[in-house]
Amino acid sequence: HVFLSYVRENQELVVRLCNDLAQRGVDVWMDRQEIKPGQRWKDAIRTAIQGGSFFLACFSSEFSDKQRSYMNEELSLAIEELRLRPTDRAWFIPIRL
Repeated sequence: HVFLSYVRENQELVVRLCNDLAQRGVDVWMDRQEIKPGQRWKDAIRTAIQGGSFFLACFSSEFSDKQRSYMNEELSLAIEELRLRPTDRAWFIPIRL
């Protein structure tokens, strides 16, 4: 699957991206759809990042304007995972919204 990291202010645009990818046969992991009620969200996100074929980081002015964001936590986890992966294969893909 592909893990999508984004800030809530961009949710509408990211949902469109998610739908476009899904229409092309890409299995997309998005927190709002995948985390079940009562599930420990940090554990679910860590597992999804580690198990993902790609990590798509959706950067935007809304992200830049925030002082704090859960996306920062996801980026930290992704960097940890990136360090363990081969350097000759793309995994972390930044997207500018």
